[in-house]
Amino acid sequence: MDRLGWTVGQTYIAYGVHFGIRSNSPAIMHRLIETLPAGAKESKRHRSDTIFSFLHGGNDSNVHSRIKRFNIIYRNGDIVGKSVGNVDKLIATLESDIHFCIAELAENHFFIHAGVVEWNGRGILIPARSQRGKSTLVRKMIEAGATLYSDEYAVLDSTGRVFPFPRPIHIRDAKGNITRISAAELGARIGNKPITSDLILFSEYNPGAVWSPRPISRGKAILKVLANCVSVRRKPRPLLKVINKVVGPAERVVSPRGEAEEVVEWCRRRIYR
Repeated sequence: MDRLGWTVGQTYIAYGVHFGIRSNSPAIMHRLIETLPAGAKESKRHRSDTIFSFLHGGNDSNVHSRIKRFNIIYRNGDIVGKSVGNVDKLIATLESDIHFCIAELAENHFFIHAGVVEWNGRGILIPARSQRGKSTLVRKMIEAGATLYSDEYAVLDSTGRVFPFPRPIHIRDAKGNITRISAAELGARIGNKPITSDLILFSEYNPGAVWSPRPISRGKAILKVLANCVSVRRKPRPLLKVINKVVGPAERVVSPRGEAEEVVEWCRRRIYR
C-alpha cells in the first residue's frame, strides 16, 4: 500500500477521531476534502486511527479498452471499491465510508442513522437506514420550510441534544446512482445550534402505502432507535441512557408511507397547531 505512489495526503480530526486521506491525484484529493463533515479540521498528529486512500487510474470508462486503468479506494489496506471510470460513484462511496468510520469511533458523541430537521422551533427525528426514503422526506420538508440538520446521521451529545451534521442530500435512483443536492440549491437553511427531538417519525417508504400514524410506546421506540445506532456494540450503556433522554419526552409515531408529501403536510399541521 505505501509503495503505490501517494503524492498528496493529510490527517484530519472530527468528533475526536483522527483519520488520514491520501491520493496520487491532487484533483481527487481536493474533491475528497470537500466531502469531509462540517467541523473536520487538519490534525498535526502523524498517526491516525484509519487511513482512506483513492488510487486514481483515470476517468476513462471504456470497459472494452485493452488497457484498463482502475480507480481503487481503500480503507487502510482493504479495498472498499474499484472501477474503470466512475470516479463520482467511488468518491461518494468513500465519503460514506469516512462518515461511517467517524460515526463508529466517535468518543463523545453518538450517531444514529436518521434524518433531522428543525421546523418552527421543533426538532423532527426520522430514524432509518439508507435507501429507506429518509433523504427524500428530508428534502421535501426543507423545501416546505424546515431547516436542514442532516439526511444521514443524527449526532447526539450525552444530554440527548442533536447537533448539525450537514452534507449535500443524497438521492439514489433505481440503479443506485447518487445525485448530490446542496442545501443552497434548495434554498434551505442549515441548522447551527443543537436542538431537542420533539417529534420522532418511524416511517419508511413503501410504494402504495397510506400514511396512517399511530403512537408507539416508549419501550418500542427505544428499541427502534437502538436498531439504527452505529456504536451500539462499543458503548451500549451510555448509548441507552442517551436514547432514553431522546425518546422519553418526544412525541412518537409510526407508519409506513407512500409519497412524502402526505407526511410533510401532516407534520406541517402538527407543528403549527
